[in-house]
Amino acid sequence: MLIQGRYFGDGLAGQAEDSYVLLGADVYGNGGIAVRASSWTSNRIEVAVPQNAGSGFVFVYVRGNRSNGLPTTLP
Repeated sequence: MLIQGRYFGDGLAGQAEDSYVLLGADVYGNGGIAVRASSWTSNRIEVAVPQNAGSGFVFVYVRGNRSNGLPTTLP
């Protein structure tokens, strides 16, 4: 999955402990699966989508700060 946007920070190239992508969460950011990025820049994040991710919202956490959610349907 490719997420494009702005102000993602560097997330230490996706390796920072508190920088990750949350897939399949509810509108409030509860539940879902936290996934580490395979590639992370300030405007682009790539993650592998686990089989059990399901539908819901996608959130990006950068150094503990949560983005707005984006509704999505995942396989």
